[in-house]
Amino acid sequence: MFGDTIKKLRDRHNITQQQLAQILNVSTSTVGKWEGRGNVIPSAEILIALANYFDVSIDYLLGENEILQRRNDRQKEYISLFNMLSDVEQKIVISQLKGIISDKHTAYIK
Repeated sequence: MFGDTIKKLRDRHNITQQQLAQILNVSTSTVGKWEGRGNVIPSAEILIALANYFDVSIDYLLGENEILQRRNDRQKEYISLFNMLSDVEQKIVISQLKGIISDKHTAYIK
């Protein structure tokens, strides 16, 4: 995720790994590691520099937007399924959910 994001941003800004490395004062191989499949994440200092350079948030760099989008998509699916139920079925589902949440809350208190 992070590596794909850096690559996309580099491509959008039409800069090479070597140019980005020079801008950030790191080695070209370091940038390559970020973009590779090893899930290498740079230090907070470098993340800030990347976010500033590309004018994006650190959340964006780390893929938080994608995670939120998947969560929103999943919620939309649940709502769509829920809306397919009759009023009686919806009340049953809500009652069951409340029971699950109550049981969960009780388990945490113990």
